[in-house]
Amino acid sequence: MKFRLLYQGPYTNLGIVYDTIFAQWLPDCGYELRNASVFEKYINDPSRTEEEKLKTEIYIPLQ
Repeated sequence: MKFRLLYQGPYTNLGIVYDTIFAQWLPDCGYELRNASVFEKYINDPSRTEEEKLKTEIYIPLQ
């Protein structure tokens, strides 16, 4: 199963987002990380979108 999280904000904050996912959310979610790649899908064009309005989907493989 892949779980999708939606983040809105600057790409420079993605490290903080991942820290929160793996240190806080994942231990409390009731699932375990599966041996597969985490990946991102960028929804907006950063050359035409303000940083705080950029949207990123983060896919977390869970079991």
